[in-house]
Amino acid sequence: MKFQELYELTDAMVESGLRGEGWMNLLLLGPIAVAKTSFFPWYAAEKSKRGSEALGKSTLKVGVDLRITSSEASTDTGIPSANKENGSLDFFVPDDVLGYGSSEKCDFDQNDLNISVYDEFTNTRGNVRTAYQQFFLGRELRGRKAAPNMMIAATGNRPKDLSGSTHLEPALLDRFIKIDMEPDRQAWLSEFAPGNIHPCIIAAVMKRADLFHRIPDEKGKRPCTGRGLHSISRLMDNGLAGDMLDAAGHGCIGDAWTELRAYIGYGHAIPLVEEEVIEDPDGAMIPGEVDPSVRLSGEYAIAGNIAGWLGARKKKGKRVVSREANAIIKYLSRLQPEVAVFALKMAVDANSDVAEVRLFGDFLKKHEALLS
Repeated sequence: MKFQELYELTDAMVESGLRGEGWMNLLLLGPIAVAKTSFFPWYAAEKSKRGSEALGKSTLKVGVDLRITSSEASTDTGIPSANKENGSLDFFVPDDVLGYGSSEKCDFDQNDLNISVYDEFTNTRGNVRTAYQQFFLGRELRGRKAAPNMMIAATGNRPKDLSGSTHLEPALLDRFIKIDMEPDRQAWLSEFAPGNIHPCIIAAVMKRADLFHRIPDEKGKRPCTGRGLHSISRLMDNGLAGDMLDAAGHGCIGDAWTELRAYIGYGHAIPLVEEEVIEDPDGAMIPGEVDPSVRLSGEYAIAGNIAGWLGARKKKGKRVVSREANAIIKYLSRLQPEVAVFALKMAVDANSDVAEVRLFGDFLKKHEALLS
């Protein structure tokens, strides 16, 4: 399921819960590094801006409490203590488990909506699962009810993902709406990569879908994921180069680094975005003029650089003015047609300001055959 589709499902569940119709629990399962956990902070940020029809509010305060259940013990759901007066065993249940008070990550009482995420739940021990089983169904733990504005969600890998996970019992699965997540390259490129990922890496992932998420069949081999790509991007942005970058690349994304490396190091063959492309779109260098062997890959690299520059402007809250947008489109029109179309789509995904100028319409007409 794609991120936007998952937003719509989650939002329908949340609105139903906030209306008092009863809460449904959400379970996200999938391979490593497909944003199962990070989906919830993203949803919370979006929901806080979009508000709630059920509550009649245009904006909301939304909190996310992330609980790493693979390291929890059954006592985390209630601490036993002897009741000497009646000879029974009482249990103290922490407020934050039920969505009250505050935790290190979430101030429950101040929020309109709280989402408690039970992360790595398929790696929990049996006694922990048993302790939570009734809570997930009846929203009650040791006689105490959960807060009325709290949604329960859980995430986990599957046994086939080679992460030490086990299947959840049918009785537990029956308490959730289970969604299988797969790598969403387009969401990563449009929502996360601009302004966060080195342009050459963006260009490589745009060109080669298999470089985004690659899990080896055998244990001990390093996977290539969006998380690893982010790590190597940060090292590149901080000046790591040469043999050290090569070693780090293999450490971040494994064997995929050998292929990704081909997209890196075009500094001598591609122009600077602001100083050359925008200032002189008709005269700025086209990749391949200096070294014809890198023309195609170099054009994809400059496409990534332009998208990265546009994404960074958007992240900083700075508008792309007409002169800049027209210059970018004029330069992209000089690239090979299939790359030019690809590059403009990438540019608009990064910053829609580009689509608000006259040359954008001219470009669409010129490349109508490739766009259909």
